[in-house]
Amino acid sequence: MMVLLAMIGCQDSTLTALPAEIVWGDVDFSLSAPSDGYDPQSVVVRNTGEKTVKAEIQSFDFELLCLSGFTELPVELGELEPDNEFILTIGVCNYNEEGGRDIMVEGNIEVGYDNETLDIPWSFTPVFNIGNDSG
Repeated sequence: MMVLLAMIGCQDSTLTALPAEIVWGDVDFSLSAPSDGYDPQSVVVRNTGEKTVKAEIQSFDFELLCLSGFTELPVELGELEPDNEFILTIGVCNYNEEGGRDIMVEGNIEVGYDNETLDIPWSFTPVFNIGNDSG
């Protein structure tokens, strides 16, 4: 019976992300980087639970990614009431030159709330597509 009550208690608050994963694919670093990074994506973090939660981004790779409006951790998203959302704008800003080009880079963004974590996986492949029109 206690296990059932604990499981019901955990279902009161739930954060979800849409999209649940960010896959940029090839990112061309031969082009100038826009202020929000290459191919900025909007990620909606939504409270689909039944109670208000206080959320913060606990893990974000600021070396490789841009998060519009923020430059360091922790990133306080504030309180999200049920059915409310916070929109994150995330772009690719850099790559590890020692790691090389044409090799996929991946990681996770971790959003903490109510002793739980929402993981948003991401990936991209740094490339240099310097145009060679031979025709």
